[in-house]
Amino acid sequence: MNLTRPTFLLTLAALALAVPARAQMPASQNPALVEAEKSRGVFSSKTGVKWIVSVTSRTSAETKKAKFSVVSQEGNARADILEPTDASDRCYVVNHTGMWFYKKSLSRPVSVSRRQRLSGDASIGDIATNSLIDGYKIASQEKGTLNGKECDIFHLESSDRTATYAKVKYWVTKGDHLGLQAEYYASSGTLLRTATMAYGNSVTIDGKPRAFLSKQLIGEANRTRYVTLLFTNVQIGSFPDSMFDPKQLK
Repeated sequence: MNLTRPTFLLTLAALALAVPARAQMPASQNPALVEAEKSRGVFSSKTGVKWIVSVTSRTSAETKKAKFSVVSQEGNARADILEPTDASDRCYVVNHTGMWFYKKSLSRPVSVSRRQRLSGDASIGDIATNSLIDGYKIASQEKGTLNGKECDIFHLESSDRTATYAKVKYWVTKGDHLGLQAEYYASSGTLLRTATMAYGNSVTIDGKPRAFLSKQLIGEANRTRYVTLLFTNVQIGSFPDSMFDPKQLK
């Protein structure tokens, strides 16, 4: 496996009875989900985040590492490879219309298909940068616990073609509204992978300190691979739209 090949982008509970969410509300209209996503770097306004993402991927056969400079804003993301240095001419872009890979030897960016985004290395980058409010609706909501913390558990379903996964089960803590865990499902209902999040970073937004994503652990449902993402050097700001335009990759 090669973490820098063209298909890669920066890619328990005691449950109560689930109850339907009101009229399958868009996820973007739920205050707890919006707050949870802010701490993962997903903002509703024209505010974005730039950070260094260090990736370690482990299988029974090998361990691979890579490092990216990643910018995400309004559902868009761009990842430039920093390490390994022999791949530092490579760049990945996600926007509302799709995902692309580019390197200097290519005449134009290469599109990454939806199927590729669901499997292999691309899926890791997709989870690392995706929004769980844009393109999803709340099918149902229940109460539960995770690691001893009271949570609201949201059952999300894709509402348009921008969402990579058909269904997501998302644990959000009560009170501080932090997303602790997400399970990603295929349209068949098959569990594909699980991501758990930690919030060791801190940023100031609107004059208030906020716990911010510092680590994600992603495990494949078939237990063939485990990936660790570490987020450092966090910068909050506003970034030009041209950064996320594949036509500008050169």
